[in-house]
Amino acid sequence: MRLEDINLRNPITVAYYDPFSVFPDVQDEFLSKLPLSNLHWKYNPLKPGKSIPLLPVELQEEIPTLQQKKSNDHNSLTEKVYLRLMFVKAENLEMYRSQVRPLINAWLESLIKGREVKWAIILIVSGSKREKKSTLIKTSMYDKLKIDFGVSGKQLDALGITSSEDEEYEGAEIENIFKFKDSYDDEFSKLQAYNEVFGHIKRLILLTFDSRYTTYNEKIGLLLKLAQSNAEIQVSEFLYKLRLVHLMGDMRFLKEAIEIFDELSEDLKGLVSNLDHAFDKKNYSFPANLDVNHFSPETSFDLNEQLVQFANYTTNNIPVNLFAVKLGLFLSASLLLQSLANFASSISISSTHILTLLRKLNFFINDISRSYPNTARLNEWFCVMIDFYLKLPIASKLKELNEENLENGGGNHIEAILECMAELRLLRRTIVGKLAVLKGLELPQIGFVLEDIPLDAEKDKPPSAELTYAPLVAELENQGTYDAYFESSTIAAIEEFVNCNRNVTVDLLSVDLAILHYKEKRYQEALDILMISYDYFILNGWNFMGGALLEIYLECIQKLDTVDHEHILKTNLKLFGALKENVNFNRGINHYSLLKNRRQRRALFDQICEESRHLGHVIEYPLSNLFNVTLNHFIFPEEGSTDEYAILVDVVNPFGVEIEFQQLRITLKNTEQENLEITFSAFAVSVFEKPAQSLILKTKNFWKGNFEVKSIVFQVTENLVFANRQQSRVETVDNTVIHEELNRAEKTEQNLKDVEPKDTVPIAMYPVPGKFRVEVVSPEKIELGVAQFDLLIHNGQQDAKNIKVAISSSTLGVKFDDVVSHFHIEGITKESIFRKSVTFNYFGDTKILDLSFTVVYDANGEVYEYHTTEAHDMSLTLSISVQDLFRMNAIYSKFQIGSVSSKFPVRVLECTFESSDDKYDIVRLSKTISEENPLLILGEQLAYLFYRLQPKNSRISPSDVLDLNIKYSNLHRECAKVVNHQFLQKLEELKLSRYYYLMLSSMNSLRFNLIHYAVHEEIEIVNVDESNLLMNYAINRFVPSHDVEILTDILVNLFKDKFTKVEDASKNFEHQYLHIPVSVPFLGVLHQVEFLFDRKQRYRVGEPIEATLEIKSTSKWSNNDTREILASSSPARGDPKLPVSSSAFQFTVLNEDQWLLTGLRKHQFNLEGEHSVSKVDVCLVPLNVGELQLPKLNIQPMGGSNDQSIEVVNENALETILIVPELDSLTFSF
Repeated sequence: MRLEDINLRNPITVAYYDPFSVFPDVQDEFLSKLPLSNLHWKYNPLKPGKSIPLLPVELQEEIPTLQQKKSNDHNSLTEKVYLRLMFVKAENLEMYRSQVRPLINAWLESLIKGREVKWAIILIVSGSKREKKSTLIKTSMYDKLKIDFGVSGKQLDALGITSSEDEEYEGAEIENIFKFKDSYDDEFSKLQAYNEVFGHIKRLILLTFDSRYTTYNEKIGLLLKLAQSNAEIQVSEFLYKLRLVHLMGDMRFLKEAIEIFDELSEDLKGLVSNLDHAFDKKNYSFPANLDVNHFSPETSFDLNEQLVQFANYTTNNIPVNLFAVKLGLFLSASLLLQSLANFASSISISSTHILTLLRKLNFFINDISRSYPNTARLNEWFCVMIDFYLKLPIASKLKELNEENLENGGGNHIEAILECMAELRLLRRTIVGKLAVLKGLELPQIGFVLEDIPLDAEKDKPPSAELTYAPLVAELENQGTYDAYFESSTIAAIEEFVNCNRNVTVDLLSVDLAILHYKEKRYQEALDILMISYDYFILNGWNFMGGALLEIYLECIQKLDTVDHEHILKTNLKLFGALKENVNFNRGINHYSLLKNRRQRRALFDQICEESRHLGHVIEYPLSNLFNVTLNHFIFPEEGSTDEYAILVDVVNPFGVEIEFQQLRITLKNTEQENLEITFSAFAVSVFEKPAQSLILKTKNFWKGNFEVKSIVFQVTENLVFANRQQSRVETVDNTVIHEELNRAEKTEQNLKDVEPKDTVPIAMYPVPGKFRVEVVSPEKIELGVAQFDLLIHNGQQDAKNIKVAISSSTLGVKFDDVVSHFHIEGITKESIFRKSVTFNYFGDTKILDLSFTVVYDANGEVYEYHTTEAHDMSLTLSISVQDLFRMNAIYSKFQIGSVSSKFPVRVLECTFESSDDKYDIVRLSKTISEENPLLILGEQLAYLFYRLQPKNSRISPSDVLDLNIKYSNLHRECAKVVNHQFLQKLEELKLSRYYYLMLSSMNSLRFNLIHYAVHEEIEIVNVDESNLLMNYAINRFVPSHDVEILTDILVNLFKDKFTKVEDASKNFEHQYLHIPVSVPFLGVLHQVEFLFDRKQRYRVGEPIEATLEIKSTSKWSNNDTREILASSSPARGDPKLPVSSSAFQFTVLNEDQWLLTGLRKHQFNLEGEHSVSKVDVCLVPLNVGELQLPKLNIQPMGGSNDQSIEVVNENALETILIVPELDSLTFSF
């Protein structure tokens, strides 16, 4: 087919009837106007019209018959006729009446009436003489035709044919009667006449199309609604859609037509699914006259066969041949796509349509191939189809235009087409391969390599297939021609894939060529290709292909006499790895391991070991390429008395043979300190034949914390190891304590959703009760101002000797003396505890210290190491302040005791305040505190203790120190200890105590109702849900699956009761003692001021009250010793004040609004000796009515120094006097 003929295919039909043989007179001019051009259809008044640039028309002569009269075009399947014309000639009225009119009536009756097609009558008149009017009716023959058959024609009414009186198209009236002259005087007149008539002809054709378009859509809409209740109606709906798509294609609305074809393809799937009985899915056939050597879709197949199939089902209930329908849909769509490509305005748009066509072809062939038996006849036809579409003229034209565009610096627009063509070539190669097998030929593919049959061995040939397609016959003539075709088709596909940048596919196809080279004993060419090819297959799960290629590769090396032990070893390792299943791909039958038995696998492993012994250095091969190795995320203690710890390693052996290793090593590194590592090992380990097994690796080093894998090493021989090594650090979940604002269970659950993937979960190593472990606790007796802690070493079930302890800290400001940081212990008997108080220097602000301990010890002839880093909280839970009150005969000390945090109430069990050197008499003035009568300090509720101090001699010294001792207990720790004790009991009962310290870090998040506990001795946990989430998170994260359910049940039972009664056995709490050395206070001078007068029940306003002001002064509490106070760590009492240097003082009566004081307001007096009394007479005059307090005095030493230690006690400062008004007089205010 020529390229320009594409647009002229599938023309519409204009039928004509020429009873008077006048059409030849106008035939040349008539045909010159075809094909029609520039048609415009406006299917909706509100939308722009659609243009038809070119509409090919085929003229077809038809003669009315009786059979045609009985038929109905409306029910026709094709309806290719869009206009019917009748050419007439009438020389006179008699001829018109006797011949013309009867023939027109018969034509209208048989071919027009009741049919959805427009019509027209064309009168041919003589151009040599003027048309005469009838002498009887004075009208011309043309006018007579219009009267009888024109708009509202009388003959039309008689025939019952709808008049076109009201019909118009784009504002122009539609006419049916036209005339031509058989000759014209000039060309212009002829051109004008023909243009006018053909304008009407185009309108009539569009009206036919518009009428059918409207009818089909209405039918489809109606049937679509009915099909919801009756599935059978879907067939009729599908049939009308087929007619609609053919209608759109006839009128060159190509884009709309191809969209409907796509809908039909989807609708067909639904029809086949819903109406299985309506389709014949087994049978297929080709036309009897199909010539595969001259194949063309238009001539070889009836494109309307699909319409016939559905029509036969709707009328005669004959099943629809599914093959014919699919074939018809594809061929019709292919014609539309070729036309779209030919009409396209650019290369890119045209290539898009051709690409769609080629993809539809690929899909169609694969669909038919899967649905029907692949007979030789069907496969031959597939090859014919592929060859036809690969040689499409429009595709060849696109290639030429694209090459010109590339030469001019443009882009490549046909990459996708080349890719699809290459895929079709490969599809054809596969189909030809099937035919080659039928012909008894051998495929140059991987299968022949795996057969234990010599290349020159003869095989029984199956029956030969009869082929008629000449190219196929030539390609399959013999083995040589087939191999040549295979190579040439592969190279052609490679060239096209190279042009569309499908490099991976090129590599894969190169493998086919390599196999062909190997088959033909061209080993070097095969080796060059296979050197980089087999890895791709294995990595993508094609182990069968990858392993087979490795075998070929190794054999090529041997054939070429190449001796490179390292290269052969690595290749054998890859071949051995090909036997392993890839969990990311389904095994199926595509796995190399299916080809090798147990003996062959073992021989391959022995060959690997043998090759490694020829090397002079160590080869490391990725362990993951051979074995699937997973580690248990919890390191557990060894059973028995030993202090060893072990890690469980799950190994999957995919090879089905026992494999021996000299040594297994696993190195873990700490997630917080990468330089901290711990190694587990095992020697002379065998991995047995069974697929899944667990291995135990042990270590004598303990290091508390979370770890991640640094390396896993399986040593095979001295020169060969399988190893996995971590290159980058994996981030782990932050272990920071949850803040109070996150204490709701909902927030905690949301936080735990963002956890790390399973392969990044750290490995936990925690101590175990009953085994050797180190613990840091606060000292039993806390000395205020002394930095210290108690170190507890819990020994396990064997005697420990030669124990070396090293202590360090990463906290800034902590400093240990050498004697403290490193010390030696001769031995600790089994199941005993060694306790040592450690004192250090600390100059820092933080209260949480990080303390690291390393303990090396001997037990049963083995050396063990224990490493741990513990957090030690130096903060106190008690806050204590003191206030001293000086009196003439004694000192009173008021101690205020509170809790540092309102969250942690404190129970004070005992409090003593005493003098260690018995210099003072100390008397408690507040109630006694004991364990039977404790003092609870809750929240902001403070406790006060009062003591009276009296020196046994007359003098005090600032170096004197008193001892304040407080025995107390933290309520939160008491509750936590009870819960932890119960939890440990449950674990010990089930022999799961190894998880105690793992869970303890999560149980520290428990919060209790401490007030309820203090009052009722019942424990209530207030955040059970949140804590359960944290504990379950730890369980699921670290605990092996077989223990998860047991631990979960323990937690459920532990927290199921709202209140937990504290049993007596759980009350063995460790109380703490706080010792505070308190310095004895001193004061330079104490002045005691008192007003002395005769008291009455009441006084009147203005009544003078005679009084004596008595000032008693003493310096007995003073200190002249300026040495530093011994107890420098005692609670601060303010800045020290200097003793009084002068014995002269002056008092001043403070301003009073209530009193009038007669006499001097200032007065000077002297202190004589240690004690002195001064008296001054004063007169007090009350100024107001009510209960009035006596005036206050201020005393200052003479000289104005503010640093002198003085304290003034107004003895009766709080005493009040009742003042009443004077009743004998009245006072008015104006």
